Amino acid sequence: PYAFESTEVDSLELGIKASVPEIGLVANASFYYNDFENFHLGSIRNETAINYGIPLESYGAELELYLNPPSVPGLSFNMQMALYDSEIGDVSIVNPHDLAGHYNGLANSANWHVMKSASANTFLVNKDRFGYMYGSILQYLQVRDAAINAAVNPAELTAQEETAVVTAISALAGTNEFAAAVAGAVANGGTRVSVDAAAGFIISPEMSAAATAYATKAKVCHMIQLPAALGGGNINTCLPDAGSHLTGNNLAAAHDPAATLIYSPIAITGPGADGIIGGANAADDVVIADVTANGGALLPSVGITPDATALQTTGLCALWNIFTGGTPSTAAIPGAVTSPYSEDGGVTDGIQVGANETCYGTADT
Repeated sequence: PYAFESTEVDSLELGIKASVPEIGLVANASFYYNDFENFHLGSIRNETAINYGIPLESYGAELELYLNPPSVPGLSFNMQMALYDSEIGDVSIVNPHDLAGHYNGLANSANWHVMKSASANTFLVNKDRFGYMYGSILQYLQVRDAAINAAVNPAELTAQEETAVVTAISALAGTNEFAAAVAGAVANGGTRVSVDAAAGFIISPEMSAAATAYATKAKVCHMIQLPAALGGGNINTCLPDAGSHLTGNNLAAAHDPAATLIYSPIAITGPGADGIIGGANAADDVVIADVTANGGALLPSVGITPDATALQTTGLCALWNIFTGGTPSTAAIPGAVTSPYSEDGGVTDGIQVGANETCYGTADT
């Protein structure tokens, strides 16, 4: 079978040759016209070659003059002139730099966030759902790290200190799907880190929003924890330091925002100085992800996509399963979490999975 339709072309060419011996003039002229159907145009998108069949018209003319006057032996003039033009017909082609239509100003582009995979392939995620998932994971990290940093040696927790970390996470599990998945894994005889590691499928050192025009700067911020070998500290320009789970001094404190720049379809808070969300000191809680009207705009630029051997259970799909109750081994028990997020005005809570929805994704599907 053919991979794509063959190119068809209707071609017309007219030419004339003339000479005037008396003055030593030779003239050649031609005109040509080509009408292509399925003219092959190839492009590379996310390591995949895509062949487009497009309508194309091309036409042109050529003129050649040669003058060798008999009255002046050894003298000659040669002139060549060509004109070429072409026109592409109506065709729809995917712009690899504008998968969601942000540059074109499409109305539904606001529903999508553009990300890169570890191999630099571009893919799209639903902005609201991903914003809620990342905000919830960030909330989990704030609570987890506050409990870990309260230990004598955060790098080597004792059994009692690990229990205290799990207790803090369990207190969050009633309203946070990721915390519920971790607490559920521990309750079923697993370990915190067995689910905890899934948070690493979202790479958050850089956050961005899609550019809407060429030759313009996109909005970005950074959350980077520097290793002790580099002096420790962090670079945080995404949210107020009071709401950051990063340790050490903020080396970019001059660019520390007054309010979070991280997007979520609902406001999500993290613990304040007491390491607890709500409670007697709820006033010190910090909004760590917020709606557009309050300045929330940015989301992580890089995510780990599923691999070819387990497209529906690895990478970001593992997070999808956690937030939708997809797998008993890693997900929160459906109904056990009262999610603050609703997709239908509060009738039901949490991400609602449609009959035709599943997480089956690589960067180029």
